[in-house]
Parts: sequence; C-alpha cells; structure tokens
Amino acid sequence: MKVLLYSLCAAAALSSCNAVTDPAPADPLLPSGMMQVVESIYESPQNVVFTEILTGKIWNAELESRAVKYNLILSPKNVKVAYRLAATDVPDSLKNLIAESGLTGGTFADWKEETYNTIPDTSFNYIHRYLADYTWKGQPYLLKWSSAVRGQRIGYDISMLPGISNFTTLESGDLPDAIPQYLQRKGLQFSWANVLTDARDSKLYQVYIRVDRAYYPLFFNGDGQLIAGSDQPLWINDTRDYPENITAFISKANVNNDFGFQGKIDRLVANEMDGIKSYHLTVNEVNEMPEKLQSWIIVFDANAKPLFRNYVSTVF
Repeated sequence: MKVLLYSLCAAAALSSCNAVTDPAPADPLLPSGMMQVVESIYESPQNVVFTEILTGKIWNAELESRAVKYNLILSPKNVKVAYRLAATDVPDSLKNLIAESGLTGGTFADWKEETYNTIPDTSFNYIHRYLADYTWKGQPYLLKWSSAVRGQRIGYDISMLPGISNFTTLESGDLPDAIPQYLQRKGLQFSWANVLTDARDSKLYQVYIRVDRAYYPLFFNGDGQLIAGSDQPLWINDTRDYPENITAFISKANVNNDFGFQGKIDRLVANEMDGIKSYHLTVNEVNEMPEKLQSWIIVFDANAKPLFRNYVSTVF
C-alpha cells in the first residue's frame, strides 16, 4: 500500500499498521466515506489519526471533539465500537472486584468508557461499560468491566481477553473474504463475529453461526483458515471420557495458579469439522458462590494446545 503520510502508532495502539493523520477528502489511503462516518457522530473532529486494522475493511481512529479524546473502530459504512478516553484512576469499585477475583496482581493502562457498540444492549441494562489494557502474569489482556441493573441490585460483569484489540461486527463483509466464502460453501448462517488482535498484530476470528435456534463459535486464524469449532458440537458428560491431556492441563494450571483460582471442569465439548478436531472447555472455580461466579473459557486444538481463552466473572 502506498502511503502519503506516516504517523507513530503509539497513540493508536490497536494496530502496528500504517497510520494516516488528518486525511484530505481525496486521500487515496482511506475508502470513500470514512471521514463522513466520523463527522456524523462527532462535531468538528480534530487531530484525527486513522490506523488500518483489516486491509481495506476496518480502521481504528483517534480524535478530539470538544476537547474530549475518543477512540473508535469503524468501517467505511459504520462505527463498530467507540470509547471516550477516561480518567487514569481506576474506580475503587473495580479495584475491589479485582482484589477479590482471580485477576489480582495485574496493572491497568489506557482506561476508556464505551460510548457506542454495534451490538445493542437489549437485555443486560448496562449502566456503564469500560475497557482497559490489563497486564496479568506478564501477558497483555483487554479487560472489560460493566455495571448493570439486575432486579433490585447492581451487578458487575468482568471479561478479559488476550491481546490488544477486540471488536464485534454483525457484517460478514467486514471479515477477510476467505471466511464468508467458507461459510457460503458449507451452507452456514453467519450471525456475528469477534475480531481479536494480539501484541504481534496476529488476528483471530471468532465467528458465530446459527444452527436452528442455537449459536456455535467457529475459530479462524489470520489467513481465514478454520482452526476450531463445528456446527455439530458433542457434549462430553462422563468425566471418564475426558481426554487425558486436557485433564493434565487443568491439573498443571491449578498447581501453577494459572487461572487465579482452583478450577474444575464444568463443561467440555468436542468438535470436529473438515477433519479438524478441537475442544471447548469451561473451567469454574472449585468453591464458587452464587453471588460471585468466575470462569475461564478455553478452546484447545486436538493436542490440548490452547488456541483461545477468555475470563468471565459476574458479581451480584
């Protein structure tokens, strides 16, 4: 790609790609309509820095409007998610939650408040949603913290994903062409996808398909090749049928405190598609309490090598 102007990507830390600063309307680096999407949301945006995330499809933008700094991920058609850069201090309520969870001991950076998400909030009644970079056990994660009304109480959700960038899209056209082409060949119905980027700018695509009334995740690597999941998952209910290498993984993780708590297998699902075998595992805390639930969701390949992991917690 021919670049007219380069900019350091430290401020646009979602990608290590080329960045374009304050693009002119005819800037060939940007698809038509990108600035119009930004200007439809923010009044008189200034100091705009675009950074390409997915070639020709998805961009990150950093900007200022009315003396407030924003960060958003967008396509030439719409915004996927937007954040307002928040104060540097971590709220005490979150500090207390982290201190009582398995994630204690990490460090925060780049604190943001979510102001828009392409996925509508139709059932969780969220009050606030925040995102921060969180380094835990020496590895970079994205930590999302949400507060919501749950009956007569305020509840809190925490989700932690590996990597430095994550966004959700409802449009298969936002993904590398190989993925929607694969779904079409297999006759699979696309529902939504999460796009994750790690510190080395490698991509992982978590694509949800609909089968009857159920939704199942398929995982694709940066080249758009299927690496895990299926449209016909098989629940393994008998502990005697658990693969030895996965039970060994859990035992070792508990010895090393890799989960941040003592874990037990809550659910194990076997998948096979196009000859590719994988496992979808949910690990719960051994001494879990109804008012505080925390789990790790881990996807393994056939040899019990972790391909994806996600920490989730709900506190009432």
